[in-house]
Amino acid sequence: MSDGVHCRWDLVEKVKLHRLKPDHDRRGPIVTVTMKVIPNEELARHESVVVCQLLMLFGSSYGIHHLGEEGEQNHTWIRSDSFRGQQVVTTILHKYIGDEEVDCIRDSARLLARRWKWELEDDTVNPLEALAKI
Repeated sequence: MSDGVHCRWDLVEKVKLHRLKPDHDRRGPIVTVTMKVIPNEELARHESVVVCQLLMLFGSSYGIHHLGEEGEQNHTWIRSDSFRGQQVVTTILHKYIGDEEVDCIRDSARLLARRWKWELEDDTVNPLEALAKI
């Protein structure tokens, strides 16, 4: 029997990358994960938190607290919201980690979105810059 971490990446529908506030107090959402609608809301909530914890772990050198449990995770917060019969939405909230770590969390989300074919909404990209690249 293995004690390894198993993650249901296939239950994720969408990931949104948030632009941080430009001032010195940059706390707020970094990444939001939206799960597919499944009958077992508790499973969706648990797996969405695990996805966020792993994104946070990929992007920083900090550990996670209690796999699958939301709340404070060293230098970030993980908060999950859901309403009966609707999608579970879980967010990694910036508390006080560096810009490089935030970028690594976002890059990990981009990579996994491509690998698992999640919808990706990226508010960190300036629309004018994106148009210029076309």
